Amino acid sequence: MYFSKKYLPMLLFLITSAFTETAVAPPCGDVIWAILPCDGFLNGGTSPNRRCCSGVGDLADHIKTKPDEETVCQCLQQVLPLIGYDPKRLPLIPSKCNVDIYFPNITHTTDCSKEQNRSAIMRPSIKFLAMLVFLIMSDVTAAAAEPCQNVPNSRALLSPPCNNDVSRFSCGDVTNLLSPCWSFLKGDEASPSSDCCIGAENIADLTNSKKDEQKLCECLKAALPNIGKYDPQRLPQIDQKCELDFYIPPVSATYDCSK
Repeated sequence: MYFSKKYLPMLLFLITSAFTETAVAPPCGDVIWAILPCDGFLNGGTSPNRRCCSGVGDLADHIKTKPDEETVCQCLQQVLPLIGYDPKRLPLIPSKCNVDIYFPNITHTTDCSKEQNRSAIMRPSIKFLAMLVFLIMSDVTAAAAEPCQNVPNSRALLSPPCNNDVSRFSCGDVTNLLSPCWSFLKGDEASPSSDCCIGAENIADLTNSKKDEQKLCECLKAALPNIGKYDPQRLPQIDQKCELDFYIPPVSATYDCSK
């Protein structure tokens, strides 16, 4: 599992805020956890991904009152600048995700509340802190097992200097993450399963260069003959049906991965 370095200030901020005296629902940690997958869209991506829309949908279910809306606004106002974002894209998320929630065009000058005590809302939930510890420990384990992780746009939290030509995934990772897609490729399923889409999205997160794309192609070229007869033209349909901004080529035995 990999986690972007640019999130580190936000994580430290939330850990520190866990020790404030009072918590108001929804906890700020849950707000940030919900909006975190929207990072790609907030920084210029084509559309919010599945995890972004799911998190925002869950967040909408917990916003019942005006103070709840103010809490969400204040959480985002204090934390989003730490990771960088385009404020004008924030209000676009609900309509693109078809979620009944309102996000204002939040900047450091936005007046979220005239009465809400800001120090009272900055307490992450226990669930969020547990997940945070899991993410950090996963990165420590990944860094120890794969010390060379320093690639452009790397999402690893810990990554010592190394050769940038080294990919952050192995062919075993490709097989494990995309194996839920085999049934779809063989025509046994009309659409990719949710596990297939999640695996494809994780592969997309790890593929950040032309060399990564070529390696992914070569890994698929080696693995797919083992699943039996399949339709190569269904590979590019995975990103379309899963609504991912990512392209998987129609890999076959004769496909040229260098192009």
